[in-house]
Amino acid sequence: MAIFTVHVPPGAGDAAEAAEDVLLLREGFLWTAFLVAPVWAVVRGAWMALLVWVVAVAAVAVLGERFGSSAGLVVYIGFALWFGLQAQDFRRRHLAGRGWQFIDIVAAPTAREAEERYFAKLAGDVGPAGLPPMPPPRPQARHRSSAFPPVVGYVSGGGA
Repeated sequence: MAIFTVHVPPGAGDAAEAAEDVLLLREGFLWTAFLVAPVWAVVRGAWMALLVWVVAVAAVAVLGERFGSSAGLVVYIGFALWFGLQAQDFRRRHLAGRGWQFIDIVAAPTAREAEERYFAKLAGDVGPAGLPPMPPPRPQARHRSSAFPPVVGYVSGGGA
């Protein structure tokens, strides 16, 4: 099950008015940001993320010169993994800077189902987190089992 964050554009009013422009971002690792970070940042318009990547790669290059190329490669792979994990957060910050508002979180296996759950929740057809409302709890049967010894200090029957 994946987690999606729901965002609406600036000036959208309420979530119902912004139904056509709602953006769902999946939480998690992005392979494209891991493998080709600068291309991902340029396509998404995440200029601050691109700047972070350029500075980090420059630092890795200096590290590689000083300690050897294998150390630089290990550090670069670690940085690329971190960047792939943080890419959606970079995008969320970029959207927030442009006035987009975070309005909800939805759990679903696919983006399409996340969208369906979000709009069903918006329409009032489901409970919180995009899941159907929980049924009322069943009353628990009260019985004593002789399979377990009595608990020391527990007084049953309310006696003294």
